[in-house]
Amino acid sequence: MIMMRKCLMVFVSGALLCLLVSCNKYSKGVEEVLSLAGENRGELEKVLLHYQDDGSKLKAAEFLILNMVGHSVPTSTSVERYKAFYQRCDSIRDEYKSTHRSRWIALIDSLWDVSQAGKTFGTVHYVPLQKAITANQMIVEIDQAFESWKENASTDKCSFEHFCEYILPFYRGSSFVLDDSRSRFYQLYKRRYFQDRAKLLTDEADSVLALYKNIDFTSFNGSGIPALSTEALMQMGGGSCTERGVFNSLLFSALGMPVTVDFVPAWGSQNGSHSWNVLVVGDKHYAFDPFWGHNKWEHYNRLYSNTGMYDFNGQGEFRVPKVYRKTYSTHLESSLLGKGVEMEDIPPLFRNFKKKDVSSDYFKTTDVEVLLTENAPENTTYAYLCVFNVEGWIPVQFGEIADGKALFREMGRNIVYLPVYYKKGSLLPAAPPLCLKEDGSVLVLDGMGVQEDSLVTRNVVIQSFRNREYLKCMSGTSIVSLNKNRVEDTLCAISGILPVRRTAYKVNVGRVSRFVRINLPSDSIALGELGFYNSQGKIEDIEIISPLQSLSEHESVEVLFDGFTSTGYRGKSKKKYVDIDLGGDYEVEHIVVVPYVMSQILRNSTYELFYWKNGDWESLGEQKRSGTDLLFENVPGDALFRLKQKTEKDEKIKERIFLYKNGEVIWM
Repeated sequence: MIMMRKCLMVFVSGALLCLLVSCNKYSKGVEEVLSLAGENRGELEKVLLHYQDDGSKLKAAEFLILNMVGHSVPTSTSVERYKAFYQRCDSIRDEYKSTHRSRWIALIDSLWDVSQAGKTFGTVHYVPLQKAITANQMIVEIDQAFESWKENASTDKCSFEHFCEYILPFYRGSSFVLDDSRSRFYQLYKRRYFQDRAKLLTDEADSVLALYKNIDFTSFNGSGIPALSTEALMQMGGGSCTERGVFNSLLFSALGMPVTVDFVPAWGSQNGSHSWNVLVVGDKHYAFDPFWGHNKWEHYNRLYSNTGMYDFNGQGEFRVPKVYRKTYSTHLESSLLGKGVEMEDIPPLFRNFKKKDVSSDYFKTTDVEVLLTENAPENTTYAYLCVFNVEGWIPVQFGEIADGKALFREMGRNIVYLPVYYKKGSLLPAAPPLCLKEDGSVLVLDGMGVQEDSLVTRNVVIQSFRNREYLKCMSGTSIVSLNKNRVEDTLCAISGILPVRRTAYKVNVGRVSRFVRINLPSDSIALGELGFYNSQGKIEDIEIISPLQSLSEHESVEVLFDGFTSTGYRGKSKKKYVDIDLGGDYEVEHIVVVPYVMSQILRNSTYELFYWKNGDWESLGEQKRSGTDLLFENVPGDALFRLKQKTEKDEKIKERIFLYKNGEVIWM
């Protein structure tokens, strides 16, 4: 009897499945994915049958199935080959991480090298999501997602659309295998977080991140070691921003939080790229670094807002050309697929249709129209804007060509871009580079501006981490005027880390004075330039009248007033102040300050200055070290420059591009 009942149930289930198909219960899109699932079609259909009487969950299941194409996961066989490696990593982490961090990293790198040499792992193979997922996995994930959503006090009223995009998906990136990570997270932490509306959402999120604060950012073997699951990441004890971002997405979504990963494909002012997590709650988004840290919310939202970031460890300024959001759903508008372009003529970023442009959520953007001065290759219908990176120029946005022009939408400001065509994997310049300035205006960098008599520089790039003490040492400084009774009136105050550029401090005192005092926070002064301006312009013939002890025989205090931002002076003042004679009575309106930076002009290196001309880098000559600074004469105005180091003995430093105007090196 029991056997007959089971057979009847199987027969009825099969009949219902056939009925669903025969009656065309599925939308065209869902039917197409079911067809692509091949032998796994039955698993997906079981899910649809399971929810046939639950409208909301059926819609959720259809959303997941409809958007599966384009997602893939590592095969279980590939993951199994790494199992012993991860277990050994776990032992190394337990023994060394907390006491000998460098030893921990070195041992894991060495273990990887040995495994690779022995060809232990082979290539990680991936399978399309629609061919890998089982009905049981999907049902468990859908039920749990609805439960955690409604239990979450912060997001229980979020829209169904947001739920489907940011909470529901159990797939969060091709880094990790499909497993029960979300179920484990849910069982561990359900009803412990995001239950009280009175608590700050960011405080709750910090508490969740702190649960796994022992997972550090670590570029194991140059980020060549994959973590293929949440468990693997914990066993290794560290990983990349991409891997931790996927981990966090699984963790937070398991608790009913709408979460995803946003990324910048290439920085506009630094080498490299980055990705981070974001909580999307209503019309607000809360960006945060994937790795745990104290009170990073304000810092990272400033970092990604293109407002500059100099008040955190002196890392320098990060400028963002574009921000894209990784999505579960399909967004063909962010891709060039299906737009009549051959695959080999599409940059990799724009083959990806699982992303959308969210740049304007983070910062002020500008639509940039570019006149394409170079002939386009045959059958080319799109151009691209690139930013400079250590690997070369990286495409970050596309624009359709019309009447010899291309329009690039929502570009980040204060960044240099190069318009290009893309043909069979090669970049072909389409127009001169341009600088999209802070106010949204465009400066074409064609080298046709007013010639600069002298270009002075001491760097191929600004290594902010090496200049941290100099960028911070003037914080707490006040500049005051001294009247006849030696009473001080504050003209301006310097706080935080100085940006490596000319910073103008407005003076609101409105008092005429001849003598000015710099009150230092310590006995040290380190500056690249110091300028005082009245309504007529820069005040000349300024003189330091305090005794100072120079810290370098190659640096004199007079360079503070030479008009070049790259030259600099370091010294000591026993009285912790420096008095200045302006040479006459002036009403100072603003004061310009530039920080001191270390010279990178090394003894055993040769330096060649290039500028962009006619689609390539053209040399302006070579120089060897004769001091701390290099001087090039009669260089083009409104040009894009690059200083390259040639050496066989010195440390090789990767260069950045820069502009040059009126003695100022403007790093881009």
